Amino acid sequence: MNENGVIVAVFGSTAHVEMVRSPACRTCGLCTSSLDEKKMVVEVKTVPGAKVGDQVVIEIKPGTVISSAIILYLIPLAGLFFGAVLGEAFFHREEMSLLLGLAGLAGSLALVVVIDRKLKKSQRFQPRIVEVMKS
Repeated sequence: MNENGVIVAVFGSTAHVEMVRSPACRTCGLCTSSLDEKKMVVEVKTVPGAKVGDQVVIEIKPGTVISSAIILYLIPLAGLFFGAVLGEAFFHREEMSLLLGLAGLAGSLALVVVIDRKLKKSQRFQPRIVEVMKS
C-alpha cells in the first residue's frame, strides 16, 4: 500500500512524514496522530537528499495492516477471554473469573508491548520512502 505525505521533520537518519489519514489506515497503530484527526505522522528511515517540505511516497508492505490489527486487537481479547474462562473453570466464582480475565488482559497487553518493540526493529513492519518529489 502506498501513501503520499510531506516530510515535516528530519532527525539524523529518521524522517517524520505527515499524511492524510485514509480509511485503510485508521486503526492499524503504525502511525501516530497529529493534532488534526484527519492527519497522521509516520516515522520512516530517510533517504539521501530528502528534506523538510519534500513530498514523498511511503510504502507499507502488504499484510502489515492486517498483522498489526491482529496483534493490537486479538491478542488482548484472547487474554481476556482465556483468563475469564480459567477463572470460571478453576474457581467457579464470577469474581475470580473477572479478576483472572483482567489479569489475562493485562498480561496480553504487556505481551503486545514486547511484540511491538521487537517488530519496530523488523524491516518487514517498517514503512519506507520509495519516491521523493522535491518541494
